[in-house]
Amino acid sequence: MNHKTHLLPGNVRVISDFFKKEDLDSIFSFCDEKIKLSHKLPLLFGKVVPLLFDLYPEIKQKIVSDKLKIILAENIGIDINNLVISRHSDYHKNTLSSWHDDLGSQKKYISLRESRQNEIFKFALIKKAEGCKKNISTEFKFNKKRFKPNINNGDIIIFPVNIMHRGYPGSPIVSSIKKVFPKLFAEKTSYFLVNSLSNLLEKRDREAIFFTFGTESEILRRFEEKNLLRAREQLYKYSIEALDN
Repeated sequence: MNHKTHLLPGNVRVISDFFKKEDLDSIFSFCDEKIKLSHKLPLLFGKVVPLLFDLYPEIKQKIVSDKLKIILAENIGIDINNLVISRHSDYHKNTLSSWHDDLGSQKKYISLRESRQNEIFKFALIKKAEGCKKNISTEFKFNKKRFKPNINNGDIIIFPVNIMHRGYPGSPIVSSIKKVFPKLFAEKTSYFLVNSLSNLLEKRDREAIFFTFGTESEILRRFEEKNLLRAREQLYKYSIEALDN
């Protein structure tokens, strides 16, 4: 495989130039065309589509090729026959993120120890708009140090689900008010106020697709199931119509 892998702290990896420009544009154009408005949930001060691969298996087909499976298995050091591409998958558009890991609140999905004993990773494919000069990569925190990989459109990031990370946090002003406003206002009001101010101060140009993958195990399947349950709860709250598909 002719894709250079950059190994970063915390076993974060950037695989360069995996998707060609035309393939990347095709994936995200397909998302724009095919994803129903009712599936784009108002989460993280942007739009989120949980259960992406379940709702839109054709998107999975565009992304998860045999070539990608080989690259993922090689990077986490497992036999490709033991590689599992989880149903836990999301599409994000212009979301604002805070620091978190993916083990669930109070590690309720799986424990930190279980995550360290099992190979469970997250795949991130991030696209920024033409002309956007900001580094919109996911930012990581490992051993009390922060780092943000420099990525180009077409690069892939993979990282363990137990590492602390955040997507784009917003400008310093927006990053601050999104922590405060939810405590002061109802959800819809807070969402409206944060986004109105954010739109005045900056242009958000970030789309991303995520899924988890790893070694076949009971731990991975439990992690997957609990994430799917949360996704269904989100769809039930914001778009019950989606559950009928």
